[in-house]
Amino acid sequence: MEKFILVEDAVLRDTFWNAAVDLKKENDELKQRIKRLEEALGVSWGIIANVSGGNWTEQKPVWVDTAVRWRDDSLIPLLKDSQ
Repeated sequence: MEKFILVEDAVLRDTFWNAAVDLKKENDELKQRIKRLEEALGVSWGIIANVSGGNWTEQKPVWVDTAVRWRDDSLIPLLKDSQ
């Protein structure tokens, strides 16, 4: 009986260890994905911010309103969360 418990303990230990290794790998992959998404977000804002050489007065008001709303409602909160 005692040997069975030791084997069972070893199996549980290995199971938990493998689960921890898998979770670490998944966590590392998710961190890399977040980093790529943040970089894409920064590039996207760079493109939007520099439309018409950065002079948004050349754009239609609906475009400016949409860009400002996206910046204020989507971009800024995400940047605050990542700090």
